[in-house]
Amino acid sequence: MLANKYVDGTPLYRVADALGRADVSISRGTLGNWVIRASESHLRRVYDALQQKLRSQPLVHGDETWVQVLKEDGRDAQAKSFMWAYRSGQDCAQPVVLFDYQPGRGQQHPQAFLAGYRG
Repeated sequence: MLANKYVDGTPLYRVADALGRADVSISRGTLGNWVIRASESHLRRVYDALQQKLRSQPLVHGDETWVQVLKEDGRDAQAKSFMWAYRSGQDCAQPVVLFDYQPGRGQQHPQAFLAGYRG
């Protein structure tokens, strides 16, 4: 299911529809919870290792773009949130690209993400 979502780019509602055609009834909410749980339990370790690798690079690029999150605790649907993108330099032997969701675009967010960076 994670491969359908992330490798094939299939939205969870389509995954749920495909499962339904095979007489497997799983809601989008359940699929979403599975994605979150897998990310928190397993993929977080991969992300942390990649973040450490990125911080060891001589050059890191960073930029942010705003995103709208419709259902977020304590925030209006019209509030702007930000997706920060970080990438190692072009000539890096092992390139790394990571995204970091944050509720704002203040300097504390990249400072926390890049804590310990000495490039």
